[in-house]
Amino acid sequence: MGMKNWIKRFRKLPTWALYLHVSAKSIFSLGLGIVLVSYLPGSGWAIAGWILMAFAVIESLPSTYLIFHHKTTRGKK
Repeated sequence: MGMKNWIKRFRKLPTWALYLHVSAKSIFSLGLGIVLVSYLPGSGWAIAGWILMAFAVIESLPSTYLIFHHKTTRGKK
């Protein structure tokens, strides 16, 4: 029962929040990849990776708020 409710939260998200959430996850994974590669010798991309990850966390705040505070499940039943 729990997983169905979790999926329903995502289905009831507004389109803008869903796009924001997915793009934040993608940007975070790109930043994480840059940070991990920056530990190889000869690359100085660590700061760019950390900036991308911080941006992704900030970008995902509105959609995460909607998901966890049940704003999307209020309405018609």
